[in-house]
Amino acid sequence: MSSKCYITVTFLAGVALAVSACTLDKPADVDPAGTASISSALENGDDDFCSVENQCGIGEADCDSSDECLDGLRCSFNVGADFGFDPDVDVCTCPAEDRLGTSTFCSALCPCSQGEGDCDSDAECESGLRCFSNVGAQFGLDEDVDVCADAINGHNDNCSTSNQCGEGEGGCDDDDECSAGLTCFNDTGADFGLDPSTDMCATCAPPSRLGKHDFCSEGCECDEGEGDCDSDAECAPGLTCFNNVGADFGYADPDLDVCAACPPPSLNGGSEFCTPECPCEGGQGDCDEDEDCAGELVCRQTAGTDLCVPPDAV
Repeated sequence: MSSKCYITVTFLAGVALAVSACTLDKPADVDPAGTASISSALENGDDDFCSVENQCGIGEADCDSSDECLDGLRCSFNVGADFGFDPDVDVCTCPAEDRLGTSTFCSALCPCSQGEGDCDSDAECESGLRCFSNVGAQFGLDEDVDVCADAINGHNDNCSTSNQCGEGEGGCDDDDECSAGLTCFNDTGADFGLDPSTDMCATCAPPSRLGKHDFCSEGCECDEGEGDCDSDAECAPGLTCFNNVGADFGYADPDLDVCAACPPPSLNGGSEFCTPECPCEGGQGDCDEDEDCAGELVCRQTAGTDLCVPPDAV
C-alpha cells in the first residue's frame, strides 16, 4: 500500500501558511468485503465453475448436482465429450427422456414439444404450442399430466378469442371463440364424436339441436318437419314456418314452430288450411274454392264454415 502527500499554501494577512495532507492508495486487486466470486477466476468446465451461488446454464460445467444448474436443468454426469469438455465432466443439460411426464421435464429453459409434459404454463411449451391440463392419457402418460400440444379438440382450453376454433372443433364458451361465421352450440360433442357435454363450433346446428330455438336459421334452413323456426326464411324453399304445431310432428313442446309444406292437422279450420297445393280431405276446411279440396270433393259452406265435402252431400 502506498501513500501520497500534498502541501497547500495559502496567505493570511500577508503571511504564507502551508498545510500538508497525506492519503493512502489501496491496491487495485483488493476486495474490501472479501466477497469476490471464486468462479470469476474459473473457466467453463473447471471443477468449481458451477455452484449453488453461481448456477450454470445449458451446456455449462462442471456441476456436482442439479442444484448447481439453473431451474429446469439437470446435472448430467460424464457427458463432457458431447459439449467439448473432457469425457468425465458433468454438464448442466435439459432433463433426459426418462423424465418425460415428470414435474421437472418442461421449463422455460427447456420448453416441451408436441405431446410432452409435464408443463405448468404455455411458457414451458415450444412456440405455437399450449399447455393443456390433465390430458396425459391421450399421450401415453399419467392422466393428470399437463401436456404441450397445438390443439386438443374438445378440451376446455382448446378454443379462445385468440385461438378461435374452426368447424367441428370444441370446446368453446361463446361465439367469440369460434371462427367468423360459426356458432358455439352447447352440449353437442356427441355429434362430433366427443364428450356430449362439449360445446362445439359449427356453421349449422348439429342434429342433437333439433327442436331447439337455434336449430333453424337463415343459411341453415330447416327441412320438412324440422324446428324451431322463427320465420319462413328459416325454412327450405317451398316450406312454411307454422307456429305452435310441435305436437303434430312428435315434439314434446307443443309450442314449437315447425317447417312444413302443408298445414298440420291441428290447424284444421284455419283460413289457410286448404289450398290447391295442400288440398283438404272430406270434412276439412276452411276452403275457398273447389280446387282447395282433394279429388272429387267440393267446397261448400256448412254450419258457417267452408268445408270440403262429397258432391252428393251438397
